[in-house]
Amino acid sequence: MPSDEELNLNIKQLCEVKSNFIAARTIERYSFGSEIRKALKLPKFFPLYIYAYHGVYLWNKPHVRELKTKYYGVLLFTEELKEKWEKEVRGSKMIRVMPHPYILYLKRTQFKLNRKRHGSLFFFSHSTWDTEVETNYDAIKTELDSLESQFKPVRIVLHFIDVLKDKHIIFEQLGYETICFGNMYNEAFVDNLYNAFKTTKFVLSNTIGSHTFYAINIGLPFSLLNVETNVIFPEHHNVYNRYAQRDLRKIKKIGQLIGDEINYENSTEAVVFVNKELGVESAYSKRGILYFIAKSNMNYIAKKLLMKLKSFCYI
Repeated sequence: MPSDEELNLNIKQLCEVKSNFIAARTIERYSFGSEIRKALKLPKFFPLYIYAYHGVYLWNKPHVRELKTKYYGVLLFTEELKEKWEKEVRGSKMIRVMPHPYILYLKRTQFKLNRKRHGSLFFFSHSTWDTEVETNYDAIKTELDSLESQFKPVRIVLHFIDVLKDKHIIFEQLGYETICFGNMYNEAFVDNLYNAFKTTKFVLSNTIGSHTFYAINIGLPFSLLNVETNVIFPEHHNVYNRYAQRDLRKIKKIGQLIGDEINYENSTEAVVFVNKELGVESAYSKRGILYFIAKSNMNYIAKKLLMKLKSFCYI
């Protein structure tokens, strides 16, 4: 039987593994790029010089940093967000819409939940390198322990950054199994996520995030635990969001649809809202998206060559 040190090393190693052929671009996070390539039948090494979000977009409007992306092509998953981008960029970007990459994954793999499933996945509110989460771990344990037997055992799902911050040790000391789906640049991330979904009966969390939408979309009942949790943002983020009147109103909306009780099934309204945000019904042409990628790639490469040429001329 492996020692605690070996188990700790294994989960940390998983969080450090990156697929060799994946470049550190936003589009490549959480298997998004790889699923887009598979949907379009592009080779795995084909570069995607386009911009896309790496989860479900929960803000009411795009950030100025996002609008200033160096890529000409912007790939979004809802027509509503496309309209907001077009209003801001005024023709300076080429914007296209297609279903969320995980919707493409579900279709490609013909995903189905196992008939026999048990227990729950508890997605812990994750931090980033710039943000931190404040919560009461003992209160989480109290809430989880009070659940009915059909919700047990509960496995704790941690974001790879939280594992690298050793938060898995906290939950293991509380007696829980902790799992992680890997580094965001690991191509197997999406497989790890849906393999865990496939065998579980319920999904729980102390926050709303992309995992909320992924769970509800495939029919897993999602519930929020009554545990106070705060995400601490750097002050300059807060200042900009107040100035730009950006807010997370979609979290409030889905939160109202989920409610504050333990759910044994998802409401029809929650399912409709989730599927809309994932672009389940978004129509797209493979030929059109291929053209879009080719044009954005050529634009990016041309700019790079021009910059090198200018630097060479100044030598």
